[in-house]
Amino acid sequence: MLLILSVLVVFVVNNRRPTVRENTPLPAVKKKIDLANGAAIYNTGKDIGGKMIPISGGPSWFIIDGGGCGVCHGANGKGKKEVRDLKLSPPDIKKSITGIRGMPEGELENLLKWGITEEGGTLSWEMPRFSIPISDLKDLRGYIESL
Repeated sequence: MLLILSVLVVFVVNNRRPTVRENTPLPAVKKKIDLANGAAIYNTGKDIGGKMIPISGGPSWFIIDGGGCGVCHGANGKGKKEVRDLKLSPPDIKKSITGIRGMPEGELENLLKWGITEEGGTLSWEMPRFSIPISDLKDLRGYIESL
């Protein structure tokens, strides 16, 4: 009887619930793209709840003119030829994201947050830097792809 109890204790201890270690990656959670949120961010620089996406840099008039991507890249994402006092014409961001090579999510995040290109170059100071949460970034990307 003692032997059976000992075996049972060993079995239970060895089969206890596993614990998560610090370096164990969490499973990816698929989030459905919210195009309405992406549109709000693109057009106003605010999420659908009205919360401003924090920015730094960029021209002083950017927020006054709306604070969203559409201010410079246009309603269709193709870029405007002339935008106030910008020296460079804003590019076609839809083409940049969905073009032949496409743009990985991490590259888009680096461009928006840090102004760093895939090759390690830096975007012009005229391009504001956005502290955009990943979930909002996915919505924004989905919206740009739908333009």
